[in-house]
Amino acid sequence: MKFTLSPSIYVIGMASFVTIMSCKDRVKMVFVEPPFEKLAPGFERFSFDVSKGDTLRISSGTTIIIPAFALTDSTDRLAEGRATILYREFRDEIDILLSGIPMDLQVGGQSRQMQTAGMFELRAMQGIIELGLAKGKKISVRFATDEEGTDYNFFALNDSTGEWEFRDYSKTEPNLRRIQIENKIEELQPPFKIPFDENYFVLNYNSFIDVYFGDNYNLIRKNAHKPAYQNKAKEFGLRTYDLFADHVIYQGNRYPSALMVWESVSGHRFPKWTQSRHCEVKKIKGSIYKLKVSDKKLGKTFALNARLVMPLKYAFRFSPKQWKEDYEETMVKVAVEERRLATEARVFRSMQVAGFGIYNFDRLMKQDYAIRITAKFEMNEKIGNEAYKIKYVYGIPGDGKSVIKVNTDYLDDFYLDPTDSNFRFLTVLPDDKIALFPAWRYSNIDFESLASQENPSYTFVMSVQPQRIKSQQDLNHILKIARNN
Repeated sequence: MKFTLSPSIYVIGMASFVTIMSCKDRVKMVFVEPPFEKLAPGFERFSFDVSKGDTLRISSGTTIIIPAFALTDSTDRLAEGRATILYREFRDEIDILLSGIPMDLQVGGQSRQMQTAGMFELRAMQGIIELGLAKGKKISVRFATDEEGTDYNFFALNDSTGEWEFRDYSKTEPNLRRIQIENKIEELQPPFKIPFDENYFVLNYNSFIDVYFGDNYNLIRKNAHKPAYQNKAKEFGLRTYDLFADHVIYQGNRYPSALMVWESVSGHRFPKWTQSRHCEVKKIKGSIYKLKVSDKKLGKTFALNARLVMPLKYAFRFSPKQWKEDYEETMVKVAVEERRLATEARVFRSMQVAGFGIYNFDRLMKQDYAIRITAKFEMNEKIGNEAYKIKYVYGIPGDGKSVIKVNTDYLDDFYLDPTDSNFRFLTVLPDDKIALFPAWRYSNIDFESLASQENPSYTFVMSVQPQRIKSQQDLNHILKIARNN
């Protein structure tokens, strides 16, 4: 959501950083408040020899290089023996919401919302002792992400103040593994599937018969009657016409247009009146041609754009059954590569960090169309037979790259973005339940009327959801339903 809130809206009541030990993840920050404590994203753990360092390969594709003799204990002495690296990533609205990590940045005395290209937390432990990074040592992080924009910067969350601080500019480098997989999928992809679909055709049925029977006159004479050639064409899924046309060039060779397989780009078909007439074939671009039939006597002209697929003889190299088996086998290989592709990020963002903590690749959320209002949040029903006072509301933009935590004590300077058709509000209730203001209701707000008022206000009525949030999947499911698409 593209809006700016006054600094007071983002006061979370946590002015200092305190590190405490938890049984689950060892490290916990007081100013980070997960709305569902048990559902906060967990850490991946890596054990290594401090004297040797290590290269950690995260399941997401991220790589972390820890140099040798880089860790220090609580007295700033070099740690020895084995240590454990704790690492976790936050990539979308669910991760961000469940983490409880604030996503606002102080800019010029105002609190601005950030959009992330990916966020991560990196810690080091030795038993119950949190380790630090030795002076002069840096950890290299090659973060895998799908966000290719050049307008993201690198920030660190200050352990003392709980505020984001600029660290560096962020550039991307291509993921070569992904490019290789994409190229392999493209090479594997069959150019067509037999039987062809209804948009494939041959200009002249006589040519179809000649090629199908290999110019064998005896076979042609026996099978040239109409039902026979129609059955053969049907096996391959090819529509046949009775048109005469000039030559085309295919892969450097000259072929009669009637001896080629064509695909109608628009899905149009030649009408009956065009039969037994000349078809003008004119190249538009690449393999796309304009096929045109005219009849001056009738005063009619018909044209369609078609893709030149291949010579007929190529299609007849194998039987329809063989083509089908080959196609299915190829598509199994394609599916394997597509599964590999799904695990690969589009780009990497490489950075060196001089300490442990929480880091973010971020940009400021745009505010081009923001409307300032006074907001109010209410419940659509009582909770436990009492009117429920909402303390915090989470704004969830449709881009899935941020979460806005709003203190309802400060709603006099509230901004709405009318262009975000998938914005939702969520508040957490007792007993692991939530209440929502879904995107369809947000889209129905009369933003034009609000913009025209001198002191506009709006009351958001939050609807209690019957389902308890017991897992990340539960929350994800509800938030998807609350979208418009």
